[in-house]
Amino acid sequence: MAQPTAPPRPVEVGEGSNRRKKKKKIVSRESFEASKARTANNYYIRHALFKWFTENVEHREIFRKYNTPGTSMGVRRFVEHVALHTVFVHDSSRLRLRKRRDIFELHTVPLDLITMPTFEIHDEAWYPWILKGYFALGILTYWVVSRITAPYGRHWARGWGPTGSVRECWIVMESPSLWATVLFYSMGEQKLGRVPLILLRLYQVHYFNRVLIHPLRMKGIRGKTMPLIVPLAAFGFNILNSYVQGRWLSNYGEYPDSWLTSPKFIIGVTIFSLGFIGNFWSDSVLYGLRTDEDDRSYRIPHGGLFRFVSNANYFAEMVEWLGWTIMTWSPAGLAFFVYTLANLVPRAKSNHSWFLKKFPDYPRERRILIPYLY
Repeated sequence: MAQPTAPPRPVEVGEGSNRRKKKKKIVSRESFEASKARTANNYYIRHALFKWFTENVEHREIFRKYNTPGTSMGVRRFVEHVALHTVFVHDSSRLRLRKRRDIFELHTVPLDLITMPTFEIHDEAWYPWILKGYFALGILTYWVVSRITAPYGRHWARGWGPTGSVRECWIVMESPSLWATVLFYSMGEQKLGRVPLILLRLYQVHYFNRVLIHPLRMKGIRGKTMPLIVPLAAFGFNILNSYVQGRWLSNYGEYPDSWLTSPKFIIGVTIFSLGFIGNFWSDSVLYGLRTDEDDRSYRIPHGGLFRFVSNANYFAEMVEWLGWTIMTWSPAGLAFFVYTLANLVPRAKSNHSWFLKKFPDYPRERRILIPYLY
């Protein structure tokens, strides 16, 4: 028969217990205010990170890799994890958000997008109207340029008002495509995305050549001028185009990392690259027709695409922006391509007629702009 067990002996506080009486902690008002400031600062940091990771396509993809089925890590817990395990590391060229001990890099951002003063603009209501106006401007430009040949280059003419140096005017009128595009791009919510940054850099490669390299390679322009109305009109257009392209890339376009392996990007970047190479090579042929800065004579270009068309450089540029349209798959890219056609097709026709009148032995089999077609 089981023996009855004795009732448990009551344990008094302090006897056989490791519990200690907590002393009331007295803190100064300065420490209390500092603690409040740290708490508030931590809240704003977490709120900013939460917005950063949830509103950007690329960052949402990063979160999906962590938020796998069967885990309890939600968005806020993930952000808290990032806030506790990341530090900002700055060097002379980049600002990096890295995990401590450099286990992995979350993102890399070009320094110019960080240091440039940025502000938000809310153009959701009027951006579509500007885009429609862009298409309308292309139609208007085609109508005007078909009737009036712009007075610069081989078509220079008097009576168009004040003039300026060709090289300086060219640099100024094309320059917004470099600085204004970055400015408008930096206002977008997706400015840190990998694909938008790649698209921006490809766009800038063309205009780095157009703004800086092309004017310096020109020959035979010493003392030559162009009416200021031409660079002023081009400057205004490049501001508009920089706004449309920059805002689309960083704010309205949806470009996840998978875009880099999509057929649209691969086909588009291939066409864009071929057009850029063709444009650069055609310009080189035209530069080579003159011997020095004082040589203002015109000669017939030969070789490459010039065997088929009179305006090989224009054709290559059209191919380039067709590739841009496919690569971005956007109404912004399409508007730029349409405007390029509206501007270059009438100009190419004027150039072809000028060659036929200037040179009696000009090859009659050459087409105006598109090999075998036009």
